[in-house]
Amino acid sequence: MSAEESTSLPRLLRPRLATALLESFATLAPDLGLALLRSDRRPLASAGSWPDGSLSEVSAGDDSANRYRSYPLLAGSQQVGTLVARGAVSDRTGVTERVLHDTLSGLLAQAIEKRDITAEALQGYREVNLLYRVGETIGRSLDPNAIPELMLQESKLITADAGFVLLGAVAASYGEADDVSALNEAVQTVIDSLWQSERPAILTDIPGAGSRWSAILWAPLRGTDRVLGGIALGRRAGQPVFAANEEKLLMALAAPSALALQNAHLFADLEQTLNSTLEIKTLMDNVLASIASGVLTTDLHRQITLCNEAAARILGLTQSAVVGRPLARALPAPFSRLSAIIAGTAERGTATPAGNLSVTMPGRGPLHLFVSCTPLRDAHGERSGAAVVINDFTEQREVEADRDRIHQTFGRVVAPRVRDRLLSDASHLRLDGDRHTITVLFADLHNFTPFSERTEPEQLFKVLNSYLSLAAQAVLNEEGTLDKFLGDAVMAFWNAPDAQPDHALRATRAAIAMQRAVEAHRGAVEAQYHLHFSIGITTGAAIVGNVGTSELFNYTAIGDTVNLAQRLESLAEPGQIFLSEATHREVSEHVTATERPPVQVKGRQQPVVVYELAGLVPDNLAPRREDAKQ
Repeated sequence: MSAEESTSLPRLLRPRLATALLESFATLAPDLGLALLRSDRRPLASAGSWPDGSLSEVSAGDDSANRYRSYPLLAGSQQVGTLVARGAVSDRTGVTERVLHDTLSGLLAQAIEKRDITAEALQGYREVNLLYRVGETIGRSLDPNAIPELMLQESKLITADAGFVLLGAVAASYGEADDVSALNEAVQTVIDSLWQSERPAILTDIPGAGSRWSAILWAPLRGTDRVLGGIALGRRAGQPVFAANEEKLLMALAAPSALALQNAHLFADLEQTLNSTLEIKTLMDNVLASIASGVLTTDLHRQITLCNEAAARILGLTQSAVVGRPLARALPAPFSRLSAIIAGTAERGTATPAGNLSVTMPGRGPLHLFVSCTPLRDAHGERSGAAVVINDFTEQREVEADRDRIHQTFGRVVAPRVRDRLLSDASHLRLDGDRHTITVLFADLHNFTPFSERTEPEQLFKVLNSYLSLAAQAVLNEEGTLDKFLGDAVMAFWNAPDAQPDHALRATRAAIAMQRAVEAHRGAVEAQYHLHFSIGITTGAAIVGNVGTSELFNYTAIGDTVNLAQRLESLAEPGQIFLSEATHREVSEHVTATERPPVQVKGRQQPVVVYELAGLVPDNLAPRREDAKQ
């Protein structure tokens, strides 16, 4: 989908929603006609008073009588449509038109933001998925001749008409032969600068390439000390130019592929020269000592002839205690399966398919290994033993398991959106706090202490958890941050860590939903288990962040705003919801509430104004800020 298509008015604003919105506003001014036009002036939706044929006149641009008022609708700097109003101008219609235009503009901005966030998330997923597949296929291949083909297979995630891997010469390619040849000729005209820059590039208007190519995408294959080659993709003329995210994606493929190719050549060289001379043997030992993968070799008599430092570390052995000993005696009993794989490979003279191997070592716990075993042959092509390459993924598995446990555990106390943000960056987990304006909700089960004294502990826990679950779900449904449970109480807050412009309204909705859920729950349990929440809600400044130690901390809010919420809750009777003056000021247009006499609370010198929340005002009855200003 092109960028222009993705920013069209019907894609950003569903016609059904647009029609409903126009109809809602048209009811405010019965003589007013409203319409939405696409960028090409075709109608998308209309409502209100429109005479026959007038909408077609507007879509055709006929406004000779100046009967219409037009308001452009923008997506960024691009106009994606027009709001058109028809009818006599008055204060009421003027306000209605402006509010509708502001509402539509806000919805378009939200749609653009959601589209951009989705695109970023998709791009991140593509990169992570590509790196995972590279590790699973290319990274584990020991055949340097197979890696170029594997690279091209993965590169097809990027749309192109032709592509090739260049390693001195073209090592692998796809596309029509004429396209591959032309693509190579075009790249060769600038190959020197590409090789020297060692950077990816998007090439257009290449001298000598004619009009065959719209663009060429190039990524170098950088080894540890030099450029090994590169991968090039081409799009024919008429196709869109490669984008920066595609350049980034190709580089994400090229970087680990180059290292895999270098390692594959290294392993191939080692296999070919293992039995040549003592000098080459010494060189090979030095090379093996420098790589992270464990390498172990045996002869036809199943004696270990080589064990590098990485293999000794992975197997929990010492090199001196292993080399020269029979395989079965050198490796501990938990590695009996590994011994059988090596011995079988040497006897058959054929490679054993690479695979995972899990063992449990006394004192070390479970080990997760990836094993690849190939036969060794001498200069005459005769079997001379076997070589096994061992990669230890134990730490990676533990990290993944810890990450999954953290996500699962953290997701039980905060909304998934909040959890993912806190865990996406290590800086979000530091022990400090920031000042935020938040809305705090404090809910407590009334008279729970005498209830607990007359209730058996087992049943007490069941009853308590049932009520706390209702409270927590009401908070999470409004995307609040569930701070903590304090015995029979719940504390939650909004507008942190993510901004929520309607945080006060979210908190009041959560409180009302909590009381309704509790009321329904009481109807389903015996009368002796009927409990009531009293709730206090405040809005104001607080310090929000992680409090505790580096090993154990809570994401919480502290400050006078939090204290006041608890004070208001303690003043409320069962089933009551008390709002602070600041909270009521934020939600007054959306709720019905009764002002109570000022009260004196602990920690405050002046009496505090308190409002008792009765309920929410239906959306179609709520006064609008623009109307209130008239």
